[in-house]
Amino acid sequence: MPPYIVIGGGLSGLIAAHSLKARGIDFIGLERSDTLGGRALVGHHRLYKEGSVQVLAEHLPDLAWTQVTEAPMERHKGDWRALSLSYSGAENFYLQAPFFNLEQELESVAEALRQQVADSFKLNATVVQILPQTKKVICQEGLELGYEKIVWCCPLPLLATLWKGEKKALAKIFKQTGDEEFGGINLDLEIQATADELTAICPVKNTVALSFRFKDHVFRTLGNLQRQQGKNARMHWLLFLPPEIVEDREEVAKCIRALKREIYKEFTTLQEKVVKERIVYLPNISGEQQAQTPSIEILPDLFYVGSQIRVEGTEAEAFNLDRALENCKQFENTLS
Repeated sequence: MPPYIVIGGGLSGLIAAHSLKARGIDFIGLERSDTLGGRALVGHHRLYKEGSVQVLAEHLPDLAWTQVTEAPMERHKGDWRALSLSYSGAENFYLQAPFFNLEQELESVAEALRQQVADSFKLNATVVQILPQTKKVICQEGLELGYEKIVWCCPLPLLATLWKGEKKALAKIFKQTGDEEFGGINLDLEIQATADELTAICPVKNTVALSFRFKDHVFRTLGNLQRQQGKNARMHWLLFLPPEIVEDREEVAKCIRALKREIYKEFTTLQEKVVKERIVYLPNISGEQQAQTPSIEILPDLFYVGSQIRVEGTEAEAFNLDRALENCKQFENTLS
């Protein structure tokens, strides 16, 4: 029986697994999909804290970062202007400066970690129960694993449904975080263009906010152009959606078509440069409110590594990827 089970093969799960392997600690990783990497494989990502860059550099020292200090901009009828609309807290995460931008794709980070720990992960392994009394993890596929400690690298709401022990501690955490969730779309465009052509398409290095109308709604989509030397560029568009649309897949499809029409209308030379597109449907995007806990061990022998919890005394302003990396560091400290 390996002493650790890492549940979740996203970026935080891969870093946790890498930390265990680097110390010679046996573990098994469980990932319910057929691919490791999670949301690192889609979307635009950024770090606001220098300490987060350092955490990644400890695992992958060859990464290169640039700091973006420019302000985000709005695109309106072919012109650029400073932000003038009001945005939600979730949207505001992408409307800040300065931040650190990875020169490689975050997918390449996940791939580098994946190469080192993939042999310790079981893919298509869907956890359906965690039994703390007998210290067993039960998977839908019939797999049963004993454990000494669990590293939880998945959304917190899922833990509440799978944990079959005392839930008072979890209830306290959820009372702090709330259950606000958003739905959305991530439209990922791969672009083949020269540096000058990219600059002509989008000179803004920070986020581009673009408003468009869909039926009775006025939505704001957030775009980011990721330039890469020697590779095709990527343009990522993130759109948050209300429940009445995100729960209707047909409405989501119509909304995507309206979004693409608006993007190509505003960026008139973009469509001819797009060589590949990927649309990721995000039925749930967790809100950013965090619970405070005394330590990363939120339940007996269960460590949480993710963005919805912060250890008391750590920096409150770190969100999303910054918070997940801070929690990865907290987890590493438990192994020392």
